[in-house]
Amino acid sequence: MSHRLAAMNSTVSEVVCDVPSFHSVEQPLSPWLRLVHRRKQAVGPKEVPLRHLLDFELLLVLEGTPWLWVEPAGGAIRLRSGSLAMIPPGLVHTWGDTADTHLAVHFDLCAQPDLAPLKNMIVRDRWVTYRPPHFEPRIRWIGFGHVTTPLVHHLDDLDPWRQWLEDLLVLSAGRTSSDLGLDEQSAVQVLLLRAVRAWIELGTVKSPVNDPMQRVRLLLRHVDPTRRDSIEDLARQAQMSPTAFRSTFRAVTGMSPHRWLEKWRIHLAARRLLHTNLPITVVAKEMGYNDPYHFSLVFKRVMGNAPAQYRRTMRRGHEP
Repeated sequence: MSHRLAAMNSTVSEVVCDVPSFHSVEQPLSPWLRLVHRRKQAVGPKEVPLRHLLDFELLLVLEGTPWLWVEPAGGAIRLRSGSLAMIPPGLVHTWGDTADTHLAVHFDLCAQPDLAPLKNMIVRDRWVTYRPPHFEPRIRWIGFGHVTTPLVHHLDDLDPWRQWLEDLLVLSAGRTSSDLGLDEQSAVQVLLLRAVRAWIELGTVKSPVNDPMQRVRLLLRHVDPTRRDSIEDLARQAQMSPTAFRSTFRAVTGMSPHRWLEKWRIHLAARRLLHTNLPITVVAKEMGYNDPYHFSLVFKRVMGNAPAQYRRTMRRGHEP
């Protein structure tokens, strides 16, 4: 996963986070749960060290008034009950250790199974105390059509988010994704995706869509590869001619629309083969392949193995 952080100017600034989209082929989305905890903290020291994470943290304040220091903003955001923060990887920040109760989840969008729960944080040698930020920081989600969201939402109704995080807490029972069974991993992925999608939709500030490349990126967020839309249909959705659409699509993804959609379908099929016991013919039809033989040929070309061999090999690799 690549990311970069930037302060654009002194009045309107953004924390720019480059994360893969839900439909990335080069970096397939693989939500990975690292740690969920519910914690009640006593009042700590006024001065706390800065840090950055190697994964995402989603934190919901249930009680108290902690503060979140954001280094690019030069200060701290005061939180309250119902504050929900999304900390992207690489963002230099820290939490003020005031008395509070919170639920937090650490996760990846692209799995890092070798990163242990206690190794996901890099503590820095600079310490800070509370002061107001110079501006309200935002996250720009490059891989999600360049949508922009606040770093912190102040929720009117925290119950749905508390339920999602508590469901993750109960389901994981202190385990990472690598320790979960197939059904548990699937359930965790659904909950993580639901939370990330809800976060994106909660306060999205949409960027202008005059740029053709941006229109293609927005289309990639919503296109369903199993529908087999024609290039003309996709170009029309992006408000472009087919010729311009093909050229722009290749500039954005590095491949033709046909090849990109094919790879995406096969990656989706691979996940279904790994995480379910559905017959290969059923998975093929779900992906729009009515001919199982043709599906097998395409699958082997993309993944390197035929579907049945892929399922056997990958499941052996996931066995404890």
